[in-house]
Amino acid sequence: MKSTRRITGLLVLFATSMMIATVATAQQAATTAENSKSTTETRWAHCLVRIAGQSNVISFNDVIINRFIYGDNARVRVIKEVLGTISEAAYGDSSRFVTVQTLERQVSEPSNEISILLSLEVHLPSGVKAAAEEFLQALVANFRAAVETVYRSESNRLEEQIRLTEREIEYANVELRSFQQSLAEFSDRDSSPESLRSNITAITSQMQSLRLETASQEAYRKGVLNRINEIRNEEERTLREDTISGELEQIIQRRTAELKDAKAKVDTGLVAVSGLAEIEDKLAQARIDLARRHEELSKTGAAASLGQLTNELTTLTLELERMQARENHLQRQLDEARSLLGRAGEYERLMLKLDIAKQNLREAEIVNSKAKQRARMLQMPSITVIGE
Repeated sequence: MKSTRRITGLLVLFATSMMIATVATAQQAATTAENSKSTTETRWAHCLVRIAGQSNVISFNDVIINRFIYGDNARVRVIKEVLGTISEAAYGDSSRFVTVQTLERQVSEPSNEISILLSLEVHLPSGVKAAAEEFLQALVANFRAAVETVYRSESNRLEEQIRLTEREIEYANVELRSFQQSLAEFSDRDSSPESLRSNITAITSQMQSLRLETASQEAYRKGVLNRINEIRNEEERTLREDTISGELEQIIQRRTAELKDAKAKVDTGLVAVSGLAEIEDKLAQARIDLARRHEELSKTGAAASLGQLTNELTTLTLELERMQARENHLQRQLDEARSLLGRAGEYERLMLKLDIAKQNLREAEIVNSKAKQRARMLQMPSITVIGE
């Protein structure tokens, strides 16, 4: 109902302004009436006018009818064309020589059909040209032309609205397909920001725990390595200070020199080759004795734990390498999750644009459908003179 009142108001204003353009029609009607009527001068004329149409095109309430009849633009020009120039004094208190009365008004709400019966009377004073019948016919012709102008305007408006909404529908469909195609490039995991954020939090927590553990293991590994170096330094010092080891090293040196001298004599033929074997056996025995001494020393004091520490160092090194590999893997997962989260943000923006495009399409389709339906039902109001 509010929409109907708004349309009616706009049509009233438009009809009032467009009535100026109907002078030619009024002139033609007046000329036709002048040719077809008797030349008898009249100062009074009367007729009944039946108006039938749709109230949602023109409501034809009393205000609108009075504007069509009493409008100061088109109708004043009709007066000039039919009655000629009239002094202001000749008008007196009259309503421009015309009296309008609504005798009957019928409105059908479901179909918006309206039927009105009007009584029009023209009274011309003695100071005005006696052409009441011609003036009345010109008024009716002007009324009919003004109504047709409003109808044509509404029809053109609907056609333009249909064209505009069809372009909007086409644009919305193109935009909708574009967004749908872009969304199709995202996988399921790309489209869940909550899941990605939760995954990033979990990975970050794992990396922090792993780094703390790695730092602890690295510190322990450095402690083991330092202890191994200390033991080795202590072992070397013990070996250097061990008398037996020193004597055995001196024996090895002498045996080595004897073997070298014997080989030289064998080369010159002073000593038989068989004599070298005894010297070589003594050198080997001295070396064995030195090795046994070192072994005995290694089994005493801190040197006894060196082997265990070395094994532990190896185990720690391998574990740290494994933890570093684990951290690298988590870092790759974190980078990927952050990248996906960025894509998820784009996904959310596309979803919002998609919803807007769908809404625009629905609204355009609704307006287009209503405009087409109204255009199909739009009928030109009829204005018929049924009596005088």
